[in-house]
Amino acid sequence: MKPLRSERQADRPADPIYSTPAHPYTRLLLDAVPVPDPTFRVEVSDASQPEAPSALTAYEGCPFLARCPRVVEACASVDPALVATPTGQQVACHNPLVPTDAPGQPE
Repeated sequence: MKPLRSERQADRPADPIYSTPAHPYTRLLLDAVPVPDPTFRVEVSDASQPEAPSALTAYEGCPFLARCPRVVEACASVDPALVATPTGQQVACHNPLVPTDAPGQPE
């Protein structure tokens, strides 16, 4: 589970989070982990790394809007609800990396 603004953004058992993260920001965090073997190459996302917004700033929409590579129109105005995935994950994202049971999810 990763809290932001005192809200859950993703929730699942720890082991599978490394192989199939549901939240795009979780994928970015995993991509940022240094690899101890210099001959092993990790595929890094090409998302830019803009400055994180201040936690003191009140805003609408997704808290990861400024840092997410999968932004859709709803991200700017609607705070994503925590929804279930068929794999047992829960994710608060309008455009997650895995399918959800939420209606109207982008493909």
